Amino acid sequence: MSVTFDSVELYHASPFERETPVRSAERILLDGRSKIVPAANAGTRFTFTCMGTLTQMNNLIAKVGAAYTLNVGGTNYTNCHILGNPRTREMPGSPGNYTLTLTFVQDTSA
Repeated sequence: MSVTFDSVELYHASPFERETPVRSAERILLDGRSKIVPAANAGTRFTFTCMGTLTQMNNLIAKVGAAYTLNVGGTNYTNCHILGNPRTREMPGSPGNYTLTLTFVQDTSA
């Protein structure tokens, strides 16, 4: 599956985790009944681990702090950010090759 973030490819993106948080609020009425107030816009969260050279990993890390389009298998998710602390690790037994785990979150507030 092809994955890009602002046209920067996540090389060898491994099986990913996709989460669509259900954003809603529960209100308990005076008579004890529950009222659910759903949010109109739900964002999406993806986590990927990719492999490549340190330069390729740094190209992705350089995107921290700004919103871009994340393309996952041909589907675009606009206004996405890298969340948390990207973690780069050298692959054991493979000098010069690294893995990078990234979490992307879609901002749907606008």
